[in-house]
Amino acid sequence: MRERKRRFYSYVAIMELGADSIGVRFPDLPGAFSLGETIDRAQENAKECLIDHIHLLLQDGDPLPNATDESGIEYDPATERLCRIDVDMAELYPEEYGITATKMGGARQGAGRPRLPDAERSSRAVVVRLTEAEYAALDEIARNVGTSKSAIIKGWIRNTMSDETGNK
Repeated sequence: MRERKRRFYSYVAIMELGADSIGVRFPDLPGAFSLGETIDRAQENAKECLIDHIHLLLQDGDPLPNATDESGIEYDPATERLCRIDVDMAELYPEEYGITATKMGGARQGAGRPRLPDAERSSRAVVVRLTEAEYAALDEIARNVGTSKSAIIKGWIRNTMSDETGNK
């Protein structure tokens, strides 16, 4: 049975405070994580990530997990912070929820998929679907190195880009 599509969702997130970025992951949604260079940017990117992750689960007919209460989340208070991310699915998919650009304040005009305000982002959110084993491996690598999962992925991308361009 397909999950009933709702417009508003709320999930607890863990913000991993790194040296040069803040990673955000959702314990209830393995594979959903993002990063930002500031807390505000990290939260904005986490919203976009959460919307995209929920959208993909719904498209695939996968069930959405119930949101765990903050008291049920384990985290390291020395390097992590809990926050709740509330999203309106119509921010990225207005037409699927019967919302027009005018109803959204005119900010979502033009062809193609609408984006959150501030198109000149210093960073972007991305949804990566990982198996439980891949997620556990990434988590272990990050723990062993002493950084966030987002920083590991970001470092891999930077290394790959520098290898391909010959720039260090």
